[in-house]
Amino acid sequence: MKGWIKFFGLSFFSDKIATEAVKRGFSSIALALLLSFIFFLFGYYGADVAPFAARYDGAESYKQFISNGFSKLDIEIKDGKASSEKKINSYISDGEYSVNGYNLIIDTRPSQTLIKFTQVAVNGESELSYEEYLNASGKEKEQYKIQTRYTDTPLEITEEDVKTYEKFLSENSDARKSFSALDKNAEDYDLQLYYLYVKYYYSSVSSVLVGAKAPVLRDYYYRNYILNGNAYYFYVFDNMIAGSFKTDGGVPVVFGGYLNKCTDGRIGDIHSFIKDAYYSTAGYTFTSYFVSAISQLPALIFIPLILALIMWGIGKAVKDGWEKTYGGCFKIVNSFVWVSALITAIVTFVCGWFAPPRLMYSLMPVIFGGVLLIRTAVYCILRAVNNAKS
Repeated sequence: MKGWIKFFGLSFFSDKIATEAVKRGFSSIALALLLSFIFFLFGYYGADVAPFAARYDGAESYKQFISNGFSKLDIEIKDGKASSEKKINSYISDGEYSVNGYNLIIDTRPSQTLIKFTQVAVNGESELSYEEYLNASGKEKEQYKIQTRYTDTPLEITEEDVKTYEKFLSENSDARKSFSALDKNAEDYDLQLYYLYVKYYYSSVSSVLVGAKAPVLRDYYYRNYILNGNAYYFYVFDNMIAGSFKTDGGVPVVFGGYLNKCTDGRIGDIHSFIKDAYYSTAGYTFTSYFVSAISQLPALIFIPLILALIMWGIGKAVKDGWEKTYGGCFKIVNSFVWVSALITAIVTFVCGWFAPPRLMYSLMPVIFGGVLLIRTAVYCILRAVNNAKS
């Protein structure tokens, strides 16, 4: 066991120990892959999360924008929810809150609030209402694409609306069974009726809010602003914050945070509040980093395979070279893998303090491949020289 630990832990630093890989099994390769995955995961996670406070403090123009807005606002946190008497959207009004190219949105109404929306059919500059589209011929419909347009106006279901929903659902063959199963005496009958109407009348309406059966307030802001590529902002919703800024050094940062762990009371130091909300949420976002690390697995698998192939091919051409079998070359290359991944993670974490984390994420396979290539090349050169001397 001691021999295996010595081999696994020191092979990167000793050609003699690395050569032992040829006689060993493939269990060390599997363990090296697992460790490499873990290093990639935490390297990127650390590079993206840990430097946030430093990045925020290094964005003076953004902090000025935040200070300007919140010097005029009174926002209170209670039971993980924010409340504000003011509703602000500096994209369309309230220009006094738009500073240094940043925009502010404050809307603390419940995020699950149902909103009014419409659908239209669009073909270039030509546009049909959804009703006109439904009455168009099949050939004409093929020329149009359906667009959903969201508003921030809360939905109010009137008696007239209920009659409209009931008439449509009773006449629609696909919806009739679900409609007949509704309990008309239920307190939420109108709401369930509306959900069915949205499902069967409109074309592919969905919500970004998990569990929502129809467009809600969060959809209005997500579809109209975030999804459209707007950058440089700060949003405060009922249960979360979201922001986008650029540091004084030019590093772009996108962040978010839930309020469920924030202290109750009026927000005093807004800058500390933003940092606290971000870091208290970091654990919830770990899954997304895990998925990102999984997407790096092909690089962790194929880079050693390719380097082993190159090592094997060149080795066959060098008389006094190194291992002549591909399997042996592959085992030797893999003996360097986990340390190469560790070096990659350290470089990624350190560079994450002054470079965009997403850039570092995309460069991780390059760094890993470069370190592994250099170490493999050093091994081959030294082995060839030593074999030639002997």
